Amino acid sequence: MLVSLRKFAAAGVFLAATGLLLPIAAGCGGSPYGDFSKVPTRDSCTVELAIPNMACGEACPVKVRAALSSVGGVRAVDVDYEGRSAVVEAVAPACSGDGFEQMVAKLYARGYRARVVSSYSGRASQAGRMGFAE
Repeated sequence: MLVSLRKFAAAGVFLAATGLLLPIAAGCGGSPYGDFSKVPTRDSCTVELAIPNMACGEACPVKVRAALSSVGGVRAVDVDYEGRSAVVEAVAPACSGDGFEQMVAKLYARGYRARVVSSYSGRASQAGRMGFAE
C-alpha cells in the first residue's frame, strides 16, 4: 500500500510539473475554466484562444481542431502552431458563455491549457469587436 501511495504521489508531482493537471475546483460554484457569465449570447462570433502548451507541430493542431470542432455551432477552426493559438468561427450555441466554456473544457480534456483571448460579433473581418477578454 505504501508503494502504491508513493507512485500516486510521484505521478501527481509529475503531472503538476508538466501542467497536465485538469482544474478540479471552481470555487464559489463557477466554472473551473474561467468566468464566462458576462459573455453575451450572439448569433455568430469569432473567438480567439491562446493555447500556450501546444508542443507538437503536426499532431497538436489536428487534435486542437478536432476538439474545438466537436462543440455544437463551431463552423471553422484555424490553428496557428507557431502562435500557440486558434481562431474559431461559430454560430449559436457556441457563441455564448456555455459555448466558450465547452471550447476551453474540450481543450483541457485533451491536455491543452487554453483561455479565451478575445471574441468578436460575427466574422473576424467584420467591424464591431466585442472586447471580451478573460
